[in-house]
Amino acid sequence: MRIKGLQLTTNSSFQPTVVASWRQPEGFGRAGQRLAGAAEARSVGRLERLPEVIRAVIVRCSNCEHEIQFDQPYAYHAGFGNQGFLYDDAGTCTLVWSSFDLAYVALVGECHPWALNSEQQELVEDRLKRAPGGGAWRFSNPPRCPSCSEPIGEPIGNSIHYYLYPDSVLLDQRPSQRSFADALSAEASRPTRACS
Repeated sequence: MRIKGLQLTTNSSFQPTVVASWRQPEGFGRAGQRLAGAAEARSVGRLERLPEVIRAVIVRCSNCEHEIQFDQPYAYHAGFGNQGFLYDDAGTCTLVWSSFDLAYVALVGECHPWALNSEQQELVEDRLKRAPGGGAWRFSNPPRCPSCSEPIGEPIGNSIHYYLYPDSVLLDQRPSQRSFADALSAEASRPTRACS
């Protein structure tokens, strides 16, 4: 597979270069050929899942020029998904949860994660278990380059967009799977104040 891309720059203070990229699966040629395949699948009355064309976004570190590939088509918008996200201390693992998760609401009330005050942020941070790499999850942690550890973006307090690193902790996949409660330490059951 070959990755094709177009370079874009953001207006953030970190000025990372984002290479908007997509993968072209083997056996697929020009866009017209992919469209013809989709039209043929519809014409015979079958619904087939076609290979996803948009597969990855690559962020180039402005410090070391290392290109970090994320298995997502773009930087996800937490507001559109009603999600919260935090990065670990290393900045290379992401915790994602639903703003409506019952354990999260019990902890801070009905308040989106990006709208929490500093007291509520500290409460959430104190109640979370350690990240898989041993560090803490923090509202102030930015995503970082795994090569040189420099920031490649901004934390949730400054940006609503996030990246999913490999081995991220996803708690907002399906209601029957993991929830925010799975990320909380044992003392997290104390009542708290609602969003102000």
